[in-house]
Amino acid sequence: LFICKMIIEEHGGSIDVKSELGKGTTFIIKLPKPE
Repeated sequence: LFICKMIIEEHGGSIDVKSELGKGTTFIIKLPKPE
């Protein structure tokens, strides 16, 4: 997961994690749109 975060940030993106007990975990990955 740390390596994924580094790669995403190197490309100008971000990663966010949301977790709910009993429901699971969601990873939100945002990358800039290529020009």
